[in-house]
Amino acid sequence: MQIFLLWPLFHREQEVLAADFPKDREIELAVRKLKGVKWTQTHRSWYLPLNRDNYQRIVQAVKPMATLDCERLKQYLEKRKQVAATNLQSLPEVRPALQKPIAGTIPWQLTTENLAALHRFMETLKLKAYSPSTIKTYRNEFLQLLHLLKQKPVDALTTDDLRRYFVYCFEKLKLTENTLHSRINALKFYFEQAKGKKDRVVVLSPVLLVMLREYCKAYKPSKSGYLFESLTKGEPYGTRSLQLVMAAAKRKAGIFKAGSVHALRHSFATQLLDKGTDVTMIMKLLGHNDIKTTLRYLHVTNRDILHVLSPLDDLQLT
Repeated sequence: MQIFLLWPLFHREQEVLAADFPKDREIELAVRKLKGVKWTQTHRSWYLPLNRDNYQRIVQAVKPMATLDCERLKQYLEKRKQVAATNLQSLPEVRPALQKPIAGTIPWQLTTENLAALHRFMETLKLKAYSPSTIKTYRNEFLQLLHLLKQKPVDALTTDDLRRYFVYCFEKLKLTENTLHSRINALKFYFEQAKGKKDRVVVLSPVLLVMLREYCKAYKPSKSGYLFESLTKGEPYGTRSLQLVMAAAKRKAGIFKAGSVHALRHSFATQLLDKGTDVTMIMKLLGHNDIKTTLRYLHVTNRDILHVLSPLDDLQLT
């Protein structure tokens, strides 16, 4: 009997079942009769969207006339299952190719080595207690690189390789500045583990201490738990709840400019700078390892510039 090859293909931004078989009028006629079947001149194959129903329809149509070879399809589905398993159960599955993949490739085509790297990446993110939103974003950005690498091990990449990749993302993929920064941060986390989840010692204001004592008297938080708990006992106060509190406070204060909770971090740094705090001390308070990171938080105002004395003022003119 003829060999009928059924294999996975990424065509026109969707997963499809592609069919290859020797020239045989009877088999071709049976394939042509399948509802929704199309021909791709690029890959010279008949194809249908990849799903269980279409698979069963193809099997029923050609099984009497040919022997099905589905090994590539089975390997693909198993790999897809393993990649999908890295996703958080509480989040919807993220398609690993936001940009159009290389023609003829499939988004789940990771080597065993790179798949293992993805698992390690996810485990580390979870162990460091990153938020579900950050894990979702970082996973997706890391998958973009793994998809492009194909057979090349991600751990074999050099600094120059990564630099060229980011140039490719900017020039060829035309990523926005925010998306590019997100991708850089995700890959820095994998290769350096450059940021986050460090213990930080901060100044406790005496005024705030009085308020916290009053809060503890009123709400009696558990000494073994969180100072600020959510409605679920033993759970920390939710990020979304905190965002809503800040939005309400901004409205009461008559502030209509955009600004998230993270903006308070910028304000904290800027206020310390205005009060003359040494920038290295600010770096420690913010938990930065590199002074360059701290400098991005600081905005020197025109008022500050006016207070800078020119060295010429120290010259004694005769």
